[in-house]
Amino acid sequence: MILKTTAFALPVIAMAGFASAQEVNYTSIDGNYTNLSVSGEDANIFGLAGSIDYTNSGFVFNGGLSYTDFDGDIDVTVLSFRAGYEVSPDIIIFGGANFLDTEGFDETIYTLGAEASFGQFTAGLSFFQVDEDDADTFTAVYGSYRVSDELEVAALIETDGDDTITVLGADFDMGGTTVDATYTVDEDIYIFGVSGHYDFGNGFRAGGDYATFDGEVDFIAVSGGYEVSENMWVDLSVGRFDLDGEEVDTLGLEFTFETGGQTLLIDRAETVQARSLGVAGALLNTGLAFRR
Repeated sequence: MILKTTAFALPVIAMAGFASAQEVNYTSIDGNYTNLSVSGEDANIFGLAGSIDYTNSGFVFNGGLSYTDFDGDIDVTVLSFRAGYEVSPDIIIFGGANFLDTEGFDETIYTLGAEASFGQFTAGLSFFQVDEDDADTFTAVYGSYRVSDELEVAALIETDGDDTITVLGADFDMGGTTVDATYTVDEDIYIFGVSGHYDFGNGFRAGGDYATFDGEVDFIAVSGGYEVSENMWVDLSVGRFDLDGEEVDTLGLEFTFETGGQTLLIDRAETVQARSLGVAGALLNTGLAFRR
């Protein structure tokens, strides 16, 4: 595991060093461990993720790298990159790619889009496609409204011409006190999640998570955290999945460092969706289910 962790950390450090000469807008590093226990059987999930967002002479760059180990049996690595250009102070065009690598399966997703800001409003249009023969092209129309410096709400409609997915989200951030919420619905299922932390001051905070997946799988957790350095938190959590009557207990330890804000709305929306779903959101962050 030490070798795997080192292999992950080196490119993240390299990206941060390169970006230090630019205007860095956002940096995040996350390390998490979760133990799942059901009927006396245990499984462990270990994850590392890093992301950086910076601008240089009208160009916008966002890069991310994540590694997830599922009980030593399955390793998933995701490399994501997005580059954009400010054609005017309020309009950005962008393109990117996401590369998923796991045992016996590799996937690439390409993205092309544009976003425009109008005061407190942001609107975007993006197209993405999996690098496979006869793969459908998905179209996403989305927008947000910044209610205040601390609160942003957003909506997205995504379709491939046959199926349509609607996503609603909200992000409230006031230092150590945060709330993220998401609601996703298509023709067959819905997902709702909310996650929050309350900062008591003196470096301590408490948190809670709730998520439901079509009413058949529910997750709830509580946590306590300590700010070991500015914007750097360590949180311990306990939780439980209810899978249609079968219970799975969780014990988690997470290290997070986050500062600044992501430039593109599409990146901010992905981050909010993952954080809103607790442990399941950490799995989404691997790119298996939601990474445009």
